[in-house]
Amino acid sequence: MNEEKLHPMHEIINRSDAKRLGLKRYFTGEPCHAGHIAERLVSNYCCWECSKAKYAAYRAANIEHERERYRIYYHNDPVKARAGRDKAKEKIAHRAWFLANKRKAYAKHKKWREKNPDIMERNRCRHREKSPETYRCYVAKRRAKVTGAGGSFNKLDIQNILTMQRWRCAEPTCAKSLRSGYHMDHIMPIALGGDNWPRNIQCLCRQCNLRKHAKHPLEWARENGRFL
Repeated sequence: MNEEKLHPMHEIINRSDAKRLGLKRYFTGEPCHAGHIAERLVSNYCCWECSKAKYAAYRAANIEHERERYRIYYHNDPVKARAGRDKAKEKIAHRAWFLANKRKAYAKHKKWREKNPDIMERNRCRHREKSPETYRCYVAKRRAKVTGAGGSFNKLDIQNILTMQRWRCAEPTCAKSLRSGYHMDHIMPIALGGDNWPRNIQCLCRQCNLRKHAKHPLEWARENGRFL
């Protein structure tokens, strides 16, 4: 498996250091009162997931007020209002066409991908650099789908796993720090019938993961002297 480098927003950093660096969010690795292990806002200490949920609830409860606010905003700027309406109409029309012509749309997209492999590779590299954890989860899900293994996980699951492991290699005889990088490993390899659910995922250091490869967990335990 490829090595994962930590995204800056996923590194443990306290509020004072984040404020000094000019960041808007910081990450402690500890759950908030609602159980979210996510970034917190430097401005008010609030969990980012809680903030999004709170704003969504406010909008749902004050939908008329929000509509009036946007109406006044666009009324004062007719150019933006016209551009916004045109973009919304175009999006609705495109969505309607896609729903009515799914097979044709998929075939067209596939043909474009085959014709532009360089652009596809550039987009993949950009996505991998911007969000390595999300990209790695996507690759694992696709691999599991191809091999017929069920399950999927996301970057929040990986953050939870790292927190439970205290950012240490899951192999007890190693316990190396994973702050500088880590590999995501299937405890029971997919090649041996393992699934792709979070319960079957652990984080190892590079050396341990390369040694483990696709070994059965019992064989791996014997190799490290943990099982006779």
